[in-house]
Amino acid sequence: EEISRNYMKLRYRMLPTIYSEFYQSTKTGLPLASSLAISYPTDSQIYLSAFQNQYLFCDRFLIAPVESYKEIAKAYLPEGEWYYLYSDKVYTGSEVTYIDTPLNYLPVFVKGGSVFTMQSDISSTAESNDGLLRVHVYKGSSGSTFVHYEDDGISHDHRSGDYLEREFAYDSESNQVKIGASIGNYQSDYRSIRIYFHGFELDKVLVDKKSVSLEMEDYEFLGKLTEFDPLPEHDHPYLDIKNLPFLELKFNSKETIIQLT
Repeated sequence: EEISRNYMKLRYRMLPTIYSEFYQSTKTGLPLASSLAISYPTDSQIYLSAFQNQYLFCDRFLIAPVESYKEIAKAYLPEGEWYYLYSDKVYTGSEVTYIDTPLNYLPVFVKGGSVFTMQSDISSTAESNDGLLRVHVYKGSSGSTFVHYEDDGISHDHRSGDYLEREFAYDSESNQVKIGASIGNYQSDYRSIRIYFHGFELDKVLVDKKSVSLEMEDYEFLGKLTEFDPLPEHDHPYLDIKNLPFLELKFNSKETIIQLT
């Protein structure tokens, strides 16, 4: 029950990314959950039966489903860098890897260079978030762009311009994160932006050429389970990311450039 609750909470926290990707899907026709063959058609490894159940979610997450009774799983990670979602451990792409698969951690990897957004815990789509948009940026040899999208989620007012579209771009060559100017007339549901920098060794950045010190936080994607069974083989591991640097900014409609020093 706790494990299921953890993943339901994660799904609600990830709704900003899921909703934004559904918006992109209306433009491209591509699904949120897709075969690796769409993004890596020339990689012969992905066609092997051992990896046939792996898939990409929102173009950023590689999911490697595993039977619940298995303690170790074999996964194939395509080219690039891949971060284990729950600990930020980095894996080299184009290789087969073995990973522990305790019952409470589904194997999920984030592609290096990715950007995605999250919100606070909510229990339904009718509930308001805390006004803080969490943006996760992962260091990688190649960057990416994420288009954050909002509307009222109920009406068709977006057709007449009542929506918000904003681009978050990570450029690995210039070592910059650019927050684009807001497009549309919708008043954002968020008052602040907190940007988490995964894989970067940073203590300060330049925000529009002004030096700003970063804060640190221990970050968890899944909460710790209650250990009610005294038997050691029923112990569930707990993973979090220690001292994850982040920057918090007021949500405004102007373009902002963050130089990662």
